[in-house]
Amino acid sequence: MSEKVFAKGLFAKAKNEKAPAFVKGRLSFYVEDFITFLNEHKNEQGYVNLDLLENKTDPSKWSATLNDFKPDNSKKEDYPF
Repeated sequence: MSEKVFAKGLFAKAKNEKAPAFVKGRLSFYVEDFITFLNEHKNEQGYVNLDLLENKTDPSKWSATLNDFKPDNSKKEDYPF
């Protein structure tokens, strides 16, 4: 298992208790750091995939970690059609 890479420049929090039900949370971006992070970690298709994780000690705070999963295509079966 590889070490978690936290998204730099991205801050996530649970919604304010007074926010309407359709609001799920808040995201803030420190643009310079986040753009640098995105450019360093984009995949071959130009995407950066992140997992949003709840903080263990404070559930109102979240963090985003890099999801660099790549499927093992070497095990694909040949289909007869």
